[in-house]
Amino acid sequence: MQKYQSIISGTNGSVIRNVPVTVLKEDGSLAEIFLDREGQVPAPNPLATDSRGVFYFYAKNGRYSLRTSVDGITITDADAVLLNDPEEITTAGPIADAVLRAEAAAQRAEEAVEASGIPELVAAAQNAVVDANNAVGQAQAAASLADTAKNESAAAKVAAENAQSGAQSASTQAGQARADAQTAAQAAAQSAASIDPAYLRNRANHTGTQAISTVTGLQTALDSKVDKVAGKQLSTEDYTSAEKTKLSGIAAGATANATDANLRDRATHTGTQPITTITGVVGTMAVGAIIERGSNANGEYVKFADGTLICTIELPPVTLPIGGTVAVGWNFPVTFITKPTVPIAAVGPTGSYDFIGVRYGYTSTNSATQYVTNGSTAQQATESIPLLAIGRWK
Repeated sequence: MQKYQSIISGTNGSVIRNVPVTVLKEDGSLAEIFLDREGQVPAPNPLATDSRGVFYFYAKNGRYSLRTSVDGITITDADAVLLNDPEEITTAGPIADAVLRAEAAAQRAEEAVEASGIPELVAAAQNAVVDANNAVGQAQAAASLADTAKNESAAAKVAAENAQSGAQSASTQAGQARADAQTAAQAAAQSAASIDPAYLRNRANHTGTQAISTVTGLQTALDSKVDKVAGKQLSTEDYTSAEKTKLSGIAAGATANATDANLRDRATHTGTQPITTITGVVGTMAVGAIIERGSNANGEYVKFADGTLICTIELPPVTLPIGGTVAVGWNFPVTFITKPTVPIAAVGPTGSYDFIGVRYGYTSTNSATQYVTNGSTAQQATESIPLLAIGRWK
């Protein structure tokens, strides 16, 4: 048996795995192949390349062709394999057959000599010579085949050594590439570690773009936005429905019949204007001049040019028990700028010889509380209480 081993690779030099390889005899039929030299373990035909792209088989001496399919293309390499096992040549094959025929011829010659006369012996001898010459020729042919097989074996050995050298070189390059990758990774890690985290978090230093979906609430806010209209602008002075109603109530051309000069002329104005709203008038008037006089539910008031403010009121009747005290409250008709003075007052007797007295309570800028006391020997009385507050309005 002679072993044959090869590798199937692509045009770029990379090996091709799991490729079917069919071994054919010279007549195109499937060859009988084995996985061992003794021919005890049959090999599948077709074979398949392993993870390294390698396949091998053992077969008897002879010529074989290989057929394989790669990417749907079938390739047949006719007369690609010539197997010549020197040991097999001497035990089986042409030389062994020639030896057997020579021995048989010699045996026949001996038998002829013993069984017949000289002509038969000569004939047998001649046949033996012819058989011996044929055997020698076959042996020479077998020797030539053996030399060819030896040369091909040497070439295969050289190719195997070259492949081993290439594999070692590739392994060395792969190791160097791995070392370079580790060095680059370490350098990248050191570079990243040396950058300030605050710098990395700062969006101003980021690159690339960011999808709108990664910003929480942004799409919702954009969906509810008001598009800008050319020639208009947005503001916080929101226009309300009440303002729209107010403007709708103004008749069209409401001021169309009056000129701007007429509208500005005070002679055409209506109503009154407080003197305090006229700049400089108060300062030019006499000190005791009355600036404003008025009244409301809380009493009467008078404002003087010098800033004096006097408020008065006569409170509704109050029922006073004998020897009793009643608190009386008063909200001023006008607010003072500081706490005013509220003098105490006295009310004459009614039905007795006691006086009804009004004594001081407490005061603020807008109100006062006074306490009204009836005499202990007087009768129960119902009296109106007059009050006075003097302070400043400016």
